[in-house]
Amino acid sequence: MNCTSTVLEISKWLGGVVVSSGFVYWIIQRLFENKFQKGIEKYKNELSIELEKSKVTFNNLHSKRINIISNLYKKLVAVNNSLASMTKPLQLAGEPAKEEKLKTAIDDYNNFLHYFDDHRIYFSEPVAKKIDDIVDSFRGVCLDYDCYYPAYKQSLDASDGANAKDYHAELVKAWNKVKNDIPTIRLELESELRKIIGV
Repeated sequence: MNCTSTVLEISKWLGGVVVSSGFVYWIIQRLFENKFQKGIEKYKNELSIELEKSKVTFNNLHSKRINIISNLYKKLVAVNNSLASMTKPLQLAGEPAKEEKLKTAIDDYNNFLHYFDDHRIYFSEPVAKKIDDIVDSFRGVCLDYDCYYPAYKQSLDASDGANAKDYHAELVKAWNKVKNDIPTIRLELESELRKIIGV
């Protein structure tokens, strides 16, 4: 063998090693790519499952908020209606007595307040503040009426009617709160609640 044939043999051998090494490298690369691809697919599936869980949780929470808003609004309307009935200047024959209307208004107010307190966490701070404003207005009307109506009635029964005019003026203020102030706050609150429920 001469030097050229030896170089040729070494070249063939090296070429075979290089080709074999390249083939082995290609196989290893494909195995890693396959394993990496499977890992990505597994991760995508896990993300998809978590996304679906989040959607279900969000939808359940939103449904619960809508239910809470609906119930709260019913209670708000009940308080507003009972206060309007109690404070209106003209009372029709056959209606319950003012004292009974006051009791109903206070009961409706307490139901509204307790329901809101139990579910306050479902409202943002700005919405909760608007509800607090209407709670304060409702409370003010109830307290004014509870304070001034018995005094007004007693002053009418007095022979000279002393202070009846002053007490009556306070009752008219309570009526004006129900007729003018509360509807303004209520409209603002309704607007915010509509945004929450997506209307």
